[in-house]
Amino acid sequence: MAYYYESVDLNLRKKYNNLQYDELDNHNVYQIPEQELTNKQQDEQLVAESEILKKDIRNMCVYFSQRYIFKVDSQQILQFPFIKIKDRVCHIFEKYQEQSSLLDNILEQLVVPLMDVVKLYVNKTVRDNEIVDEFHQFCDTLYILTKVRGVRSISRFCPHQVSDLEPVVMYLKINSQDLNQNWETKYIILMWLSIIVLVPFDLSSIDSQLFEGFDLFTTQNTIIAQLLNLGVIYLRSSTKLRNMGALYLSKLFSRSDVLKTQLLNEFLSWSVKQVQIQDNILNTFYVTGILETLVEVLKTGQREELKQHLNILLPLLTEKQKITGTLINLFLTKLTQRIGLVYLRPRVVNWAYKKGNQNIVSTLEIDHSNLVSNVARKQINIINDELLQIEVVDYFADVDQEALEIVIDTLLQQLTNKDTVVRWSAAKGLGRICSRLDQDQADDVFEALLNTCFTPINGDTAWHGGCLALGELCRRGLIIEKKLEIIIPIICKALIFEQNQGGYSIGVNVRDSACYIAWSAARAYDPEVLKPHVQQLASQLITVMLFDREVNVRRAASSTFQELVGRCPNIIPHGIEILQESDYFALALIHNAYLKIAPYVASFDEYYKNMVLHLAFIKVQSQDKEIRKLAAKSLSRLLILNPQYYIENRIYEGLLDMIQQGLNSKHGSLYALGDLLIAQSGNASRDPDQKELKDSVFLRTLTKNDKQLTKAGEHIQQFKKIYQEKIEINYMNLLQDDIIQRLLNLPQQIESSLKGKQGEMLRIAVNRLLECVSVAQIEITPQQHKQFLKFIDEGLKHPQEDIQNSAVKALRVLSNQYQQKDEYLKDGHAMLRNIIHILSIQNKGQVIISGYAQSVGAFSSEVYKDIDLSILFNLGLSKKRSKLTSYSIDPDTRKYAIKSLGECYTVILNKLTNCDQILIQLIDCLLYGMLDYTINKRGDVGLFIRENSIISLQAILVSYVNYLKQTNNQCIITKEKINQIIGQLLQQVCEKIDRVRLLAGSVLQDLFRQVFPLLPKIDNYDQISKIFQTQYLQEALLQDQERVDQSFQTEIIEAEIKILKERLLNIKKSELIYHWNLPHCCYRLIVPLLSFHNITKHILIGLCISVGGISESIQKFSEQALNLYIQENANQLENLLNQLLLIQVEYTQDERVIIPLYKTLSLILQKEEVHQLDQITQITQNIYHQLCKEIDKTQSINKLSACVQVIVDILQINQELGVVIIKYIYQLLTCEFPKVRKQLADAFYLYLMSADNEEIISTEKSLELQDYLLETDWLSEQLDRHIQEVRDRLSQY
Repeated sequence: MAYYYESVDLNLRKKYNNLQYDELDNHNVYQIPEQELTNKQQDEQLVAESEILKKDIRNMCVYFSQRYIFKVDSQQILQFPFIKIKDRVCHIFEKYQEQSSLLDNILEQLVVPLMDVVKLYVNKTVRDNEIVDEFHQFCDTLYILTKVRGVRSISRFCPHQVSDLEPVVMYLKINSQDLNQNWETKYIILMWLSIIVLVPFDLSSIDSQLFEGFDLFTTQNTIIAQLLNLGVIYLRSSTKLRNMGALYLSKLFSRSDVLKTQLLNEFLSWSVKQVQIQDNILNTFYVTGILETLVEVLKTGQREELKQHLNILLPLLTEKQKITGTLINLFLTKLTQRIGLVYLRPRVVNWAYKKGNQNIVSTLEIDHSNLVSNVARKQINIINDELLQIEVVDYFADVDQEALEIVIDTLLQQLTNKDTVVRWSAAKGLGRICSRLDQDQADDVFEALLNTCFTPINGDTAWHGGCLALGELCRRGLIIEKKLEIIIPIICKALIFEQNQGGYSIGVNVRDSACYIAWSAARAYDPEVLKPHVQQLASQLITVMLFDREVNVRRAASSTFQELVGRCPNIIPHGIEILQESDYFALALIHNAYLKIAPYVASFDEYYKNMVLHLAFIKVQSQDKEIRKLAAKSLSRLLILNPQYYIENRIYEGLLDMIQQGLNSKHGSLYALGDLLIAQSGNASRDPDQKELKDSVFLRTLTKNDKQLTKAGEHIQQFKKIYQEKIEINYMNLLQDDIIQRLLNLPQQIESSLKGKQGEMLRIAVNRLLECVSVAQIEITPQQHKQFLKFIDEGLKHPQEDIQNSAVKALRVLSNQYQQKDEYLKDGHAMLRNIIHILSIQNKGQVIISGYAQSVGAFSSEVYKDIDLSILFNLGLSKKRSKLTSYSIDPDTRKYAIKSLGECYTVILNKLTNCDQILIQLIDCLLYGMLDYTINKRGDVGLFIRENSIISLQAILVSYVNYLKQTNNQCIITKEKINQIIGQLLQQVCEKIDRVRLLAGSVLQDLFRQVFPLLPKIDNYDQISKIFQTQYLQEALLQDQERVDQSFQTEIIEAEIKILKERLLNIKKSELIYHWNLPHCCYRLIVPLLSFHNITKHILIGLCISVGGISESIQKFSEQALNLYIQENANQLENLLNQLLLIQVEYTQDERVIIPLYKTLSLILQKEEVHQLDQITQITQNIYHQLCKEIDKTQSINKLSACVQVIVDILQINQELGVVIIKYIYQLLTCEFPKVRKQLADAFYLYLMSADNEEIISTEKSLELQDYLLETDWLSEQLDRHIQEVRDRLSQY
């Protein structure tokens, strides 16, 4: 998604930056005032597009004023691109949504001209009620700027003359019927009115007949009452206009002349009544608008005037409303806290904790010779408290204590609301109110908060609300030092809070808010206050930032830990080193956090214990299956640092006891025990999982940004050297024999739990345990070996593919470790023979055949002796049919048979066994598998067969070359066979599927590097191999990187290219894999190889499928490469056409190839160079005759559509076939497919218009035929009823 948004932004930049227009002359018309910037403002100018914005705003204002105010209709004005410029201005504004303060330096220059034009236009045209659409576009620009920068910043620059009041009110009154139509314009006008009503004149002195006709909440006919009624109208809007209406009313009620009337009391009573009586859910926005207005009034009004009316609002807090919802609950919560803040006048409480000095001036003025400690400051505060007792009594003299209790109780209840925004608002309100209470009252609120939110029966919403409230109290210093020891355990519990609900877990918001509490405490309290709790808090934060499932929580914990380290220097051990390795980007990838950063952090003893216990007994039981696996791997990596700790603290025993618990515990403990065995035995480097990850072609082609995220820092690199020394040490002597025996008995013990859905997950985990037992080289008895094989055999027959795969992995390691001699080898022989016997039985189910076919390649080399593996050839080849898209055997079975063939003979060749008799047959089978394009209801399932064929072919050839090196035998692979291998791999590199291109390209790189140089050389070997040399690919990568739009070149891009060059020079040859999966990189390298005739046909087959395909990017870049090749190699055109003819004959009736082939043929036949070929007549004649055979009696619309253009192209080239082709065209024009008829009629009409065809058809008949082709509706269904008439008409031509 990041790439998508980056691409969209780049397209917008190109679109708007390239917009050019003639500036308008603003002489003799309305002048836009220019604002002068001070030198300081010029120096601090950060908005890169400031000149564009000022120029565009100026021209927009000149255009609008000239055309619609001064009625100047010049040619320059009419051609002015107003909408495009408006879109560019809005686009630039929206870029500063996150850092809108950057616009402040030019804000006045932008707003003043726009508002002046709005003022002029409203004053001139409002009475006529003729508002043009461009005015709404104009106001939309202002709204976007308001949305970005905020109402209060923009409204400062609005005009505020008293004379503007009447036209503005008239406009809002006239347009008050449909509130949602052009609401952005009304929003701006209402914002303007909210400034006008603040003029320092008595509103009742204004004389106007305009303010009549409103009768909403009051029947008074004064101007103030009617202005209030006007604002109430806009509270019904469902848009942002409602928010502006509330702000406008609050501004009106802030006036002293309004407060002198009884309208405030009347408005409050009316508001409460309206909220209580509304019971229709359609009035939700209306109720929300009223509540928002009340909040704004209490926020901006004068306390002395408001407090006497608060009793009117209390029923809203105590009574349940008929309409509920998130917004209503939110504004009720805001209203509750505002009522409480009106009761309590602002003051700074003396009892709150204050951290040091609050500003730098005070700090610089300190006399450092007489520093006062916090202890001395507390003594001073006690004296001050005694002096302030009288003030406290006076402070609460005018406070309604009962109402205040209702306010606080309501806020506490809202902390458990189901909506996050409501809980967050309640938490902030509680913090604000507590900052004005005395200490005893605040302590009571604190105790009530703990009892409300943090009881064992509370769910995630209560915990989240409570954590937010605690965070607000901590941030304001309202939790005294002795109370910190109460909240620290709560923070630690909240940091790992997780509750399971069905198939998922909740608690992410709780963990995130717990980080907020810790962050607030770190900022609010002195280090000496936090010192007793810092180590516990830091240790818990580390486990969260490394092991939490959600990336936002890991990052939140990391930032909190960073704050703690910065605020408490020299208290948190190794804090700086940990932060340098666990930054924002490093924690983004969860595998990186668990498997790379965690072992480094655990190397510090202070954090080791908590991390191990957290992984072993919390994360191993996680609801998420992948987290359990990662926890097991991380736990094993931590064991290497201190294996003695695991034994002393009975970690193994604890995990074994978890086997008796629920499904998650069973599954996680099985994985953990298996991974611990590998680490304990010093065989971590032999873990098959690690090898698969390291050798993955797809991971080796990660982008530069992805690799940068996981790049290890200096500290981890140093740690890695020490860690690698420990990883090979065998610690099995520390493990007791009874624990090992309990581990080996787990498959038998857990057998009763393998039934049902949960048994599938456990079976995979047990297979993993058996795999780990084998890797750890633990001694097992023959009886245990038989039990393990029996369990694996059951997995091979299971219908789930994941279970089969895990069983095969376990069998592979088990066989290679134990099946070398004695009873173990006999058991392996017996199992393999049984598998081959079952594979040879025709009536066995496909599931069993598939699993057993996969398992054949998993045995050790000793087991394969005297075993006939021909059944794999039968499964892999199946029965060859005329169509390469239909097979009798399940494609999954063929896929695994091909894979097993490669694995079996790779193992045999590595043992220097002579396979000359079977090698060519083996290669032929794999090459045949590369042509498998089976399609079923799952899609292109042949893809997996082709992939496994490519991988197996690579493994066989590499092993065979090594065999030749060590035995000095004669190579039996001929040049023709090598040519076929290279050709078919190049065919896969040219096809349309990205992952196949990447795999085939990487295999070719590897084969040209270490295999083909030792085999017989094919024709043009040097030129072909050059494409796959590391040096050539390095240069190609640089060319790809440098193809950046020159208009967007930056120093950063140039620096990245320089770094890339240095990296490519130092990269190992075996590590560099080119981006074969990217179409713009791949085709331009491969298409030039068409010049070599020995591989032309193979490349053309793959290229045709790409050029004639439906994928836009594939088609675009493959077609570009082919056009460039034809342009530079016109002498090769005849060979290309001949090869395409051969492909056409070979793939008759195969629509997968034929349809894109015809599209490619049409592309080539339309080239001018084709007409110059000597044999073009004969070639086109052969193509035409083969095409007629192909579409004879066909019912495929897609095939007919692809042929239409080819037929017309041949008609333009080959005049000898003209009469025959035209008759055939007449026949197709009367076929039963309207789409084909229409397509052919259009193509034939263009031919008649452009070609000189008098020899075939006379000019007069050609004109008549053109008219007939145009007049006839070839898509009409009625044409089918009169098809004979059409045939008769066409026969006349």
